[in-house]
Amino acid sequence: MASNSRPGLKSPQVQQAALLYARRLHSPRVIARDTGLDYGYVLQLVVNPKFLALVEMHKEAIKAEAPELFVANRDNRLYALNNLFSRYVRLMEEREARHAEYTETGLVTLTEQVKRANGKEEVVSREYAFDAALDKAMRETLKQAAIERGEWQEKKELSGPGGSELNITAVVMELTEDDEESSQEDTSPDSSPDGEPDTGLAYRGDHW
Repeated sequence: MASNSRPGLKSPQVQQAALLYARRLHSPRVIARDTGLDYGYVLQLVVNPKFLALVEMHKEAIKAEAPELFVANRDNRLYALNNLFSRYVRLMEEREARHAEYTETGLVTLTEQVKRANGKEEVVSREYAFDAALDKAMRETLKQAAIERGEWQEKKELSGPGGSELNITAVVMELTEDDEESSQEDTSPDSSPDGEPDTGLAYRGDHW
């Protein structure tokens, strides 16, 4: 329980409060509860320049330690993801062993209603349901592992300016009668001045 005392900035309680505040894991009310400081005093501390300077000092120390953290290493993260996924698989296997008569998959949950009579328990109903939470957790774990390995690509849809829906308009051109005649003339064989088709051969006296 929080006390009414208001120790100085060098006290262990205030030092702990500064560390918790630097980690951004706790609200002032929770800091007061965990450190034993008065809640009103904590509210004064978080706007006190000297206390905030102490918080910044802790933040720098946290940043310096970050590269050494277990999760800062990609191999460690993959190792942790693999362990997590293995636990999901074991859970499925355990379910399959218990309820093999019902399903071949472990992605189900079982709820049983039990009544007690004459000192004995009797199951009066069983209800099976798809475990959407486990299914989602397994998919998210696989996705995160793929992201860590650089093998994940998000599907992107084409969009217009500002992310608006992209409208594609088909343009249909209609030919007029003059255009059709012109097109036919362009595709007909070249003609000589006398109206005969031009074969590309010319008469040279006694031979073509």
